[in-house]
Amino acid sequence: MIIEEVSAIAQQIVDISKATARVEQGTLKRSISYTIKRDEVIFREMDYGQYGNNSDLIENAKKLMPNGSKYKFEFIDSEGNVSEITKTRTGRTSKRNILKGLKSSGKVSTDNAMALINKIRKANEKKDRKTDNKR
Repeated sequence: MIIEEVSAIAQQIVDISKATARVEQGTLKRSISYTIKRDEVIFREMDYGQYGNNSDLIENAKKLMPNGSKYKFEFIDSEGNVSEITKTRTGRTSKRNILKGLKSSGKVSTDNAMALINKIRKANEKKDRKTDNKR
């Protein structure tokens, strides 16, 4: 299918899901969206509340998305953690957590970066000492 047609269908799915979503503060309705990356539609929704299934986004996508089109779902909780639900070719669904940004692994990256900076500084100090002795 043409990307414009898939985009129109995805927008229709988002509109229907927003209309049937449970509303407490309006956050859920604002969070339902989609993007298209590399011929794959990514549906997003905030996952909060006591119900678990806050809207009918998954059911609407299963009904309306054309066969053979690639799509997946990303759910974001209130802490910013993202979990992804994908559908395999055989029809199974898999769920995995995705690390976005440096929220969960920021300290490890900072420690590694500081270790690299210190290593380079020590190497430069040794070079300076060697050149000072030759003069």
